[in-house]
Amino acid sequence: MEKSYQGILPEVIYAHEYGAATYKNKLRLQDNGVEIGYVTKGVMRFAIEEGGGGFLCKKNDMVIHRGGYSVLVSSDEPHSHRTIGFLFNVEGLKGIDLQSFPTVLSASEGVFPLHRLVDEIIEVYNQEPENKLLLGGLALELLSKAAKKVEQATDERRFGELAYVEKAKKYIYDNARRQIRQTEIAEYLRITPGYLCNIFKRITGETVMAFINRTKLRQIKAVMDRENVKLAKAAEAYGYTDPNYVSRIYKKYFGENITSKEKM
Repeated sequence: MEKSYQGILPEVIYAHEYGAATYKNKLRLQDNGVEIGYVTKGVMRFAIEEGGGGFLCKKNDMVIHRGGYSVLVSSDEPHSHRTIGFLFNVEGLKGIDLQSFPTVLSASEGVFPLHRLVDEIIEVYNQEPENKLLLGGLALELLSKAAKKVEQATDERRFGELAYVEKAKKYIYDNARRQIRQTEIAEYLRITPGYLCNIFKRITGETVMAFINRTKLRQIKAVMDRENVKLAKAAEAYGYTDPNYVSRIYKKYFGENITSKEKM
């Protein structure tokens, strides 16, 4: 009977609770591997080896990551976490979108039912490690519910991120006539500068500073055309003291001259 489930149910390869005073390790699952767990004490940091970045995972936050890339895990304080790892077969994952998995689900995003499944898998793995059918069924249930929770959380986060980006754009439009720093925009939105840069680039396709420059340059050009003023005067109104610099970056951004030499 059990053979009919081979290749459909995930195979649990470890399920445990681990704790340490400090921790630093580089983990890499097999390409068809998944790890799901949650922090039970302290704080852990996870980062992708290539590309940098990372996040802090606090007590009760849930971590989900796939195989195929390395994850740097560290903690500078006493911590513990409960985690399971399993291998899957594509046939057993129809209808489950692993590609949408983020790295973390916060405790506030309704993850406690997933905690209970992790706990149950660990208990079964320790008491009945030979019961592959039960373990695989529980792992598949966890994977399916985690995918649904991720989809819901991703939609909610995307809506919030779009709102932040639109507010940032309006702030830039309204304050284009003076020097604008990324830190002040983040402070206005009550988010971190790093988070602002990340979501702005991902949603708009350009950096915050590039958007600021484009906005200022468009408004300078509009003032020149509308009020028939020279570049130096229009640029000065937007905080630029060197009209030649403005002319260069305008051509860089828009591929054409902002004005003729006679009008500078």
